[in-house]
Amino acid sequence: MKLDKFDGSGTPMDTASWLRSMEKYMDASMMTQEDRVVYVAFQLKGLADIWWEGVRAAWTPAHGPPTWDVFVKQFTSKYYPDSFKEKMDVALRNIKQGDKTVDEYEMEFSKIVHFVDHINQNEGEKARRFFEGLNSEYRHVMGANRPNEYFSVVEQARGMELQIQLTHAEAAHTSGTSGSSSKHKRSHHDGSELTERLALKKSKQDGQSQPLSKPRSQFSTRTKFMRPGKD
Repeated sequence: MKLDKFDGSGTPMDTASWLRSMEKYMDASMMTQEDRVVYVAFQLKGLADIWWEGVRAAWTPAHGPPTWDVFVKQFTSKYYPDSFKEKMDVALRNIKQGDKTVDEYEMEFSKIVHFVDHINQNEGEKARRFFEGLNSEYRHVMGANRPNEYFSVVEQARGMELQIQLTHAEAAHTSGTSGSSSKHKRSHHDGSELTERLALKKSKQDGQSQPLSKPRSQFSTRTKFMRPGKD
């Protein structure tokens, strides 16, 4: 597996991503603490390599060679300055789910909380902060039984999100069916009225087109039954 070398450029988040990649690879390779320091030094270049050489030169020999814990502490102090950590602390207090999905919100939350040690290393506080950033409909339902474990809160929010999506889909389907039914009824009613009007019009036209019967002479009829009178 070929890993990118680190030259000290990029954002603190890029740097954190690179360090996590290194740690995953070294864990998978089952490297010892001493081998980790040697390997990661080989993965540095440019200004980052110059920086680490400076750290090694200033290291007191009496303390023995720098350990992996020493490297991580020196590395994070260099590339995650306190000013950046303070900025992430503020961002963590203000982060909200908004129009993001639960997974999108969790991804953004994770990127920020990684740099806020006093929260990231406290499972209960981390879960609470994530919960507080969720939209109100989640907090309202989850509030009474909110788990104290971070990933349990995330999973519960994901389950709620699915239920909300299904509810909205059913409501939209019901609304659409009702609207379609009403439209069909109106169309049928309007069609019936039109048919009745056309039938009535045709009936009138048919009545006007029939020939008039010849009137009988009232005079002749009366004359036929009239008795002769006396003079």
